[in-house]
Amino acid sequence: MAELGVHGLLRSVLSPHHLVGRAKCNETKINASATLLDIGNLVLREFDTDGRVKILWQSYDHSNYILLPGMKLGFNERTGQNWSLTSWTGSDTPTKGPFTVGVDPNNKNQLVMRWRGNLYWTSGPLVDGTFPNLNHSGRYKIYFTYVSNENETFQL
Repeated sequence: MAELGVHGLLRSVLSPHHLVGRAKCNETKINASATLLDIGNLVLREFDTDGRVKILWQSYDHSNYILLPGMKLGFNERTGQNWSLTSWTGSDTPTKGPFTVGVDPNNKNQLVMRWRGNLYWTSGPLVDGTFPNLNHSGRYKIYFTYVSNENETFQL
């Protein structure tokens, strides 16, 4: 369970020192709700008096270590948002580790993995929804979609 504080901080009620998210709120009182969608995205919305809905914050924009269907790896050119993944330091230690995976800023139709900021691996360019250097072990294959427009470039 979470609560939205007066300064726009979404905190876990079970662990009050754990910050779940932060929404920029200019007003003292807002009509807002936090909803966990069926796809796993936690969305904080503000409802104004005219009935319009504004998304203040969503967990899919702040993923650190897991990629769920519908999440993005890439860039929002307008806001500067960078969607990437960061490893943990250990299997049960959720502090940021040395590896990151995201879209290559120089070749946006491929993924790069960095180890402590240094290039470690590249996926190769996306072809027919897959990357040539991504090992598909097991029975499931992961397919990506490349999206690029005036605001965003990402793999989905």
